[in-house]
Amino acid sequence: MIQEHDKLRETLQLLKNDSNNLSIIQTFSNLLEAHIRFEERILFPHIQDVVELDTLSQKWENKNATECEIDQKWDDHFWIKE
Repeated sequence: MIQEHDKLRETLQLLKNDSNNLSIIQTFSNLLEAHIRFEERILFPHIQDVVELDTLSQKWENKNATECEIDQKWDDHFWIKE
């Protein structure tokens, strides 16, 4: 997981430096899709099998509290349609 995140960050940095490079765009897209699929199909089901539901619920509540704090600081609410 850590290596995949590192590779995504590295490729994203390359993309920031050369945003029109179709090869880098394709590489980033492929890496991101493979990583998301791994999380959806393998990692998250495994976590659900080994972590107690109460623990997951507590983590979710803490995550939502953090997101709200961040959301209040974020000026560009691009997801809100006017």
